[in-house]
Amino acid sequence: MLDWWGDSIYEYYAATEGGGTIVTPEQWREHPGTVGTAWANSGIRIFDDECKEVPRGEQGTVYMLLGETGTFEYKGDAEKTRENRISTDDGLVFFSVGDVAVFGIPHDNWGEEIKAVVEPTEGVVPGDALTEDLLAFCKDKLARFKTPKSIDYTHELPRDPNGKLYKRKLRDPYWEGRERAI
Repeated sequence: MLDWWGDSIYEYYAATEGGGTIVTPEQWREHPGTVGTAWANSGIRIFDDECKEVPRGEQGTVYMLLGETGTFEYKGDAEKTRENRISTDDGLVFFSVGDVAVFGIPHDNWGEEIKAVVEPTEGVVPGDALTEDLLAFCKDKLARFKTPKSIDYTHELPRDPNGKLYKRKLRDPYWEGRERAI
């Protein structure tokens, strides 16, 4: 988009509850794949499942600080609000997944199983280590029947000129030679 529109695109990543990051065109060109740094009056830190801050470059849950932008409370649940708060700090934020498509592929016993095709963020190397990280992330966030059984990688997911995903172009090769295709 920057090559097409020039240095007029500012990307942001934010939470409904408040707080977020922003990346300027210049920052993105210098650090491809980032969603930037915490915006004014916000803060960012990454924590593991035990609420321990992870070292720079490690994966975890992104926590955002509201700062002076306002307050947020889950409706009628102050305790839930308190349980979901951790102090924050600044720093560049990156994602390992740029885009993903999930669909059913053939399985001889069950009929279908879930396949994920991931387009890694620029600079992220696809492979067994990334697959393990992504499946581990899904394990406690998705029901078992919703969790992909396998992950394949692609440089770029197929999309039409308007950006709509061509899921059939991803799905059809898995169903080739089968009597039934969904």
